[in-house]
Amino acid sequence: VKEAWTETVTEDVYDPWECCNVCGADITANVDEHIKQHMMNGEGGRWHTEYYKTVTRTVEHPAEYGTR
Repeated sequence: VKEAWTETVTEDVYDPWECCNVCGADITANVDEHIKQHMMNGEGGRWHTEYYKTVTRTVEHPAEYGTR
């Protein structure tokens, strides 16, 4: 018999995304508007592509029962 348990797994996943150089936000969905706002605030307007994201997920392991 083994009790149920929960595990937190962290892994780097290949998933290219656009990163704002000013604030570090993921701006993939709206690069132009995000950068425009920084430029209008006098903060610059550059970004770059990151290729990996660190993803954390929770894995639930059920209890295990057996016969003896």
